Amino acid sequence: MDIVRAAIEEDVDVIGLSVLSGAHMQLTNAVIGLLQEESGQDIQVIVGGTIPPKDAQTLRDNGVAAVFGVGTPLEKISEWFKGHEHAAD
Repeated sequence: MDIVRAAIEEDVDVIGLSVLSGAHMQLTNAVIGLLQEESGQDIQVIVGGTIPPKDAQTLRDNGVAAVFGVGTPLEKISEWFKGHEHAAD
C-alpha cells in the first residue's frame, strides 16, 4: 500500500485516515498490518470519519492511536497532536 511505503520513506510520525465510506475497519487494519510487516510500527495511526462508537473502541483495541468522528472540533484534533509531539522534534 502506497500510504505505508510513503510514510516509512518520509519518516512520518502519524498517518491520518479519513474514511466516510464505511470501510474504516478494513482500511485501518490493512494499514496497521502493513506497518507491522514493514517495521513501521512506531508510526501512529489516527482515523476520522463516520465511525460507530463500537467500531471506534475496536479500532483503538487494534492499535489506532485516536479516533475522531464526524463533527469533531478541530481544536480537539489539534490538542491530540500537541499532546503527542515527539521529544526529538
